[in-house]
Amino acid sequence: MTMDGAIESMTSQPKSQIGQHRPNKGQLFKLSQYLYVIEGRSFTIQVQESPRGVLTAHAESTSDPHEAIRPISGSDLKEVLQSLTNDIDQKVSKW
Repeated sequence: MTMDGAIESMTSQPKSQIGQHRPNKGQLFKLSQYLYVIEGRSFTIQVQESPRGVLTAHAESTSDPHEAIRPISGSDLKEVLQSLTNDIDQKVSKW
């Protein structure tokens, strides 16, 4: 099955089956990526949304992957991104 066929198969299921947990089956997660720049430093932010709507955001420096920011979870994208960018701002101000 092609990737297009697999996606079509997943999205064409009856609504009663979408989002239900099925043992031993994969789950589709939504992943968004952002670039945050402050004081000449840039950070990639990845936000993963689980099928249950839980958001988890991770950030790391684009110049040094060892400069990572602790992950933050929540249910509101704006709040998760605000919390993560606040943590980045605090870390950059200490450098």
